[in-house]
Amino acid sequence: MGVSLSKKMFIPLGTMVPCVGLPVEVDLGDIHPWSGSLKNAKQMVIEGKSPSLFVFVENSAELSRLASDLKQMWDEKVTFWLFYPKKPHLNTDLGRDSTDQQMKLFGMSGSRQVGVDSLWSCLYYKAK
Repeated sequence: MGVSLSKKMFIPLGTMVPCVGLPVEVDLGDIHPWSGSLKNAKQMVIEGKSPSLFVFVENSAELSRLASDLKQMWDEKVTFWLFYPKKPHLNTDLGRDSTDQQMKLFGMSGSRQVGVDSLWSCLYYKAK
C-alpha cells in the first residue's frame, strides 16, 4: 500500500478538514472532511483547528469567481488545497498547468500537486 492521502497532504491523522464545495463523489481516503462555507473554513485554519482547508472547483469560471477570496486567504497566510477535476471528468477545462496559471494571475503559486483519486487532483497553496 502507498502513502496515505493525509500524509501526502500534511494533514495529521484524525483531523477534521474544512471543505468548501465538497462534491459527493470525491474519495478523501483517511481524511475526515467537514463541509462548510469559505468564511467558516478559513476561521478553522486561523484558529489552528486544521492545518489547511480544501476548496473544490469544477471549471475555470468557478475558479475565477473564487480567485479574489483565495487571494485574500493567501495574503493572510491561510494555507489551502485547491481541488480540480481530472479531464474529462465534469467536462472540466482545468488541469494542473491551467489551474496554476490562472492562480498566478492573482499572485499565487502552487507548490505541490497530489492526485486524490481517479477523478480529482489538487494543488497546495501556502504563502511564504
